[in-house]
Amino acid sequence: VRCTDVAWEMLGLSMASWNAILSFALAAIWIVAMRRAWNWMSTRWYVLPIIQQQNETNRKLLLVINELTQRQELDARRISQLEARLNQMKSSSASPTHINEKQ
Repeated sequence: VRCTDVAWEMLGLSMASWNAILSFALAAIWIVAMRRAWNWMSTRWYVLPIIQQQNETNRKLLLVINELTQRQELDARRISQLEARLNQMKSSSASPTHINEKQ
């Protein structure tokens, strides 16, 4: 068989055409497999640790925010109590009956 002649054909395609088609198909399969492997590897070793670190940071921030909220509520109650005492002291010092009781 001369090199310019087709050695065999199947479905109208030569051996070289089938070789190219199968090579492209295998390359595509290999690329898909490598992308899946890369995605698995990058997710496991890169993305998951970042997510875990962010979750831990969020958990700590939530604890701090809750503590600050509790402190703010306590401070608001203390301010309210002090305002009540101040108003009571103002009303006591302004009443003339209270002054006469002291004398």
